[in-house]
Amino acid sequence: MVIPTVFSSPISSGNDKLIIRDTVRSGSPKLSNTFSSVQLTRRDDDDDEKPLWENSTPKANDIKQGKNNDWFLCALSSIVNKNKDDIKSKIDDSEKNENGEKIVKVKLFNMNKQDWQTKDITYGDIDKKKNGNSGDIWWPSVFEEAAQEIEGTGFIENHEFLKDGTGDIGLRMISGIQSETLTLDEDVDNTETRAKLWNVLKISNTSPMCIKKDNRWYGLLGTQDQQGSDVGRVTLYDVKKGKEENLNFNEIKDKLSHYSKFIQV
Repeated sequence: MVIPTVFSSPISSGNDKLIIRDTVRSGSPKLSNTFSSVQLTRRDDDDDEKPLWENSTPKANDIKQGKNNDWFLCALSSIVNKNKDDIKSKIDDSEKNENGEKIVKVKLFNMNKQDWQTKDITYGDIDKKKNGNSGDIWWPSVFEEAAQEIEGTGFIENHEFLKDGTGDIGLRMISGIQSETLTLDEDVDNTETRAKLWNVLKISNTSPMCIKKDNRWYGLLGTQDQQGSDVGRVTLYDVKKGKEENLNFNEIKDKLSHYSKFIQV
């Protein structure tokens, strides 16, 4: 089933303040389209068989932000935290191009075309230091480069990320699953509202989510209840600093403005 394109400026839906971008509630979402398992390597002058990621697996802590792409990398950090195999299956470097150069094939979802798109990226295209905490960890740059070439969101132009993107766009591009961004209720000091919000954020324990704090997007990696409290602590991944933060929800609730998640959860 081909899902009709819905892509427009943010729209408000009553008290829920739902921001919808490419989020159709009817029909089934396109599920992740993956490559088969392959041995992944990276270019290196001394050893061209070094792993793409450490210990044969990618992780959120490999990611560090480039310019204006926190809305994309927050999704990447959250998805890899929940499903490393899904991230690994999106990359294939088992082929060479017509010039004999080893290439990386990356699959991302093009929201404008409503279909998966594959980009062939040579190792020379990849700046492995651009979005990794280590020069040896360059898989985040592979995803960023592919996203910049595919565009298809309205928030990537001329091979550059635009700062006003939202977390649901990143979730949709990487997973292929319909996603949504919602604004937080301003009355977070209300006990009932705060408890309701806390239950929503607990979705991050089983499904990828992003959250916007202090006007920046973070991967929401999970929550931890605290005895004697209706809320607890949240674990965020700061894509700008390249590190996790475990914070008391009550201390940051006034700094939160939006959260993004898959529609069906």
